[in-house]
Amino acid sequence: MAELSRVRRRTDDIRQRHIGRSHQVKVDKDRRKHNVEMRVAPPVMARGASLGVPHAGIKRSKNTRRRFDVALAAQGAEVRLPSLPQIRVGWRVTSFVMVAFLGFTAYMLWTSPRFRVDTANVTGLQRLTSTQVNAALGLNGKQIFMLDPNSMENKLINTFPEFSSVAVGIELPQSVAVTVTERIPVLIWRQDGNTNLVDVDGMTFPLREGANSDNLPVIEAAGNPPPLAVTGSITSTLDTPALDRLTSKLPYSLSGSKPKPLLSPEMVSAILLISSQATKGEKLVYDPVHGLGWKDPRGWTAFVGDASDIDMKLLVYKAIILQLTSKKIKPSLVSVEYLHAPYYRMEKSQ
Repeated sequence: MAELSRVRRRTDDIRQRHIGRSHQVKVDKDRRKHNVEMRVAPPVMARGASLGVPHAGIKRSKNTRRRFDVALAAQGAEVRLPSLPQIRVGWRVTSFVMVAFLGFTAYMLWTSPRFRVDTANVTGLQRLTSTQVNAALGLNGKQIFMLDPNSMENKLINTFPEFSSVAVGIELPQSVAVTVTERIPVLIWRQDGNTNLVDVDGMTFPLREGANSDNLPVIEAAGNPPPLAVTGSITSTLDTPALDRLTSKLPYSLSGSKPKPLLSPEMVSAILLISSQATKGEKLVYDPVHGLGWKDPRGWTAFVGDASDIDMKLLVYKAIILQLTSKKIKPSLVSVEYLHAPYYRMEKSQ
């Protein structure tokens, strides 16, 4: 019996040692597994809220600082960078900055001497000077953004009727180029103490001081020539007050933007033809009743009327003068205004 009890105790000891080893092995496996999971899993952090407190119920400050953690090469090591406040710019601040920047830019452009115009570069002048043109424009000290090419062109056309065309070009930062075409005068028209030049189209413009006009024929006019018929005119359906209200809103005036001709081109050609055939000392004249004519140095005045059939009228006039001279008749007036009814007038006896 004693031997059997000793065997049982020994068997129980062996079983207990075996159970203890199995439990220790299981504990070691669980500890190693826990250590591996702890090393692999990233740290869990909560920013802006405490653990156990709902995130939605926390009010963040406007100047909440953001924290940045940078992992290092060593396992489980990291470094924390200095936190920076979060800056949020609203649309009002952005709009204010943009308006302030645009206002400052406009002020600099408006006041900068780099964009200030003093004079314009004028080309194409023949009888006028660039000083006269720049005085009419008045550009001294103006900013180039204030200049309007259309307004400048119409101003020059109205100021200088001798310009048949004007083109104004503006280039940044301060370049203004004016190209003009001057009318070429072919005769001088004197009336009521005024002396004007006339080109081949019948356009009239003043005789400027210092201009050379010695070789041009001179017409002494006792009155205005007949008004020229306007062809191709466009009639407006607006009444005059309504048209005036519309044109007053334009940057330049439409009325008088183009000078009107004084004579027809045919009349100008007739004057030049008579001047080329006139003898020395003959003075060209114009009378509102008898039309175009000249004063013959032999003591009479001849009239040819308008410019129609001017060649035939001159031939008839020469034939009448030959006949009167052969008869020793000295007229005071010879008129070939009407080819079918020429006539002459004698001096009244005292």
